[in-house]
Amino acid sequence: MPFLRGSLVRKLIEKGLNEVEIASILVMTQSAISRYANLKRGGVVDLSHRPDVTNKIEKLAKEIVNGGLNPYEIQIELLRIALYSLARGYVCEFHNVIDPRINPKESGICKKLFKDFTSEG
Repeated sequence: MPFLRGSLVRKLIEKGLNEVEIASILVMTQSAISRYANLKRGGVVDLSHRPDVTNKIEKLAKEIVNGGLNPYEIQIELLRIALYSLARGYVCEFHNVIDPRINPKESGICKKLFKDFTSEG
């Protein structure tokens, strides 16, 4: 989730919102927004090379800028993107970074646990 929040924060900044506005929308502190914006938080997992994930973040940012979502709906959409990323096995490549004893190719745990969230929806 931190990577996704950070990606969303940076996308909202690209769309012209400032840190105070984003903090209000996401119900977070301006300090937390600043850390996400400056990659001081949410930098361990990087899914920016996954166009399907970046497209989902872009779509969410557009909906936020257009005023179409409340903070709860934003969190739900971020969780959907997180579950989708887990189901696709995208986060597995980082498991080994966190704990070298884990071999994601052998375990397949995320794909099995989150298989119901693989839809593009």
